[in-house]
Amino acid sequence: MKLPRISSSWLIAFLFLAAVAAWLLTGSIQTAGSNSGGAPSATEQQAEAQPIKAVRVAEFEAQTRDTVVRVTGHTAASRRVTLKSELDGTVDEVLAERGAAVAEGDVIARIDPEDRKARLAEAEAVLRQRQAEYDAAKKLNQRGYKGDIALAEAAAQLDAARAAAKRAQIEMGNTVVAAPFGGVLEERPVELGSYVKTGDPVATIVDLDPLRVVGFVTEGEIAGIRPGAEGEAVLPGGRTVPGKIAFVSSVADETTRTFRVELEIANPDGSLAEGLTSEVRLPTGTSRAHVVSLSLLSLADDGRVGVKAVDENGTVRFMPVAVLGNVDPGTVWIAGLPDRVRLITVGHEFVKDGETVQPVPSAPLAQAGAAG
Repeated sequence: MKLPRISSSWLIAFLFLAAVAAWLLTGSIQTAGSNSGGAPSATEQQAEAQPIKAVRVAEFEAQTRDTVVRVTGHTAASRRVTLKSELDGTVDEVLAERGAAVAEGDVIARIDPEDRKARLAEAEAVLRQRQAEYDAAKKLNQRGYKGDIALAEAAAQLDAARAAAKRAQIEMGNTVVAAPFGGVLEERPVELGSYVKTGDPVATIVDLDPLRVVGFVTEGEIAGIRPGAEGEAVLPGGRTVPGKIAFVSSVADETTRTFRVELEIANPDGSLAEGLTSEVRLPTGTSRAHVVSLSLLSLADDGRVGVKAVDENGTVRFMPVAVLGNVDPGTVWIAGLPDRVRLITVGHEFVKDGETVQPVPSAPLAQAGAAG
């Protein structure tokens, strides 16, 4: 039987396809064998070759800081007095208006003396007479014409006349209501023609220079506060006024268990009023703290505020801190760190506690020498 003849071109094409298939099959087997042998893949090799993160770090050293207690308070007059009538009568003269500045001794109002002026004149006349009688009795006693009993009677009458004259003088003086010290006439409930009785209020005067800023501190804060120490008050609008601690209560308020503290500040022009809400800053001692930029602060997953440091092994450490107060709008005092510490200044947002990093030294961020 005669076989069909195969063209040489077809035979060449068939052999080429067979060779390609054998090559592909060999490659698949080798690849499978390579992976099953446990050698790292290209992806794994790339992951293992990833570089350690670099962060900027700087050395920070603690500074001595004045520790300050801050409490909310209010301004109050250093002195306040309500003048009351010492007698019954009609107000026949008013010389000062509400809100006016008054000096010590300035007359605010006068009460009609009625017959008190005449009674004073009579008492003074009787006093002169009794004085003359006593002088005569004394001379006669010395010459032996009058006994000691007569002299004693004359002396008693003289003393009674002096007392009567003194009472008349006091009553006459009580018709004038005058300022006992300089200040501001805050209230004047009487008008011209008002009838007042003994004990009725006539005027209220407040002394606003110096002014006192009153605040209340807790039992944990009172220990370091001393009278005479320097402090300051921050008034509405941000104005800061220096002062001295004038009073520290020794007894706690029964309801709040807080202690009253008064800071005395100057107010020579009377521009500061009573009742202004103020922040009172009271010194309690010194402590060691760091000044850092606000941008260095981090927040832990549990809500704690802290900073990230790098130890000697290049490991990131989250360190909780207490924020004590501002130095300026961009920096703050913090406590809770060692005296000297290496903090991450750039890159702390991208590393975690316990991670190994490559620290790159840089200059420390702004540090200040003092803060309020």
